[in-house]
Amino acid sequence: MNIPQIQKRIQKIEEYKEEIAKAKEVIDGQLQSHPAYEQANKKSKEAQAEKKRIKEEVLSRPENDKLVWEIKENKEEISTLEQILSQELVEYYQKNKEDSIEDADGEKRKFRISVRIFPKK
Repeated sequence: MNIPQIQKRIQKIEEYKEEIAKAKEVIDGQLQSHPAYEQANKKSKEAQAEKKRIKEEVLSRPENDKLVWEIKENKEEISTLEQILSQELVEYYQKNKEDSIEDADGEKRKFRISVRIFPKK
């Protein structure tokens, strides 16, 4: 493990992210000053607001309340199970040095260990 190389890569990633942010800022400025873009953007926002209003109307119907609640509960359960599974697969990989595991049906399932570095505070 070469710490200076890791530090150098982190620095380059941050530099590229800064360049991207600056470039996006310039492009956004140009878009904001373009009259046709502004008009299209306004129409798009109005359409999105209408779509949201209709969706809320449909979801607020009594027959959909239970379904909306079930979806929310299931998403929370999936999130919890995925967190547990992630930790278990890391442990499995550390112990067995394999990136695949047999599922309940006997089929091999590959998995990937992913690492993320967080921005400076």
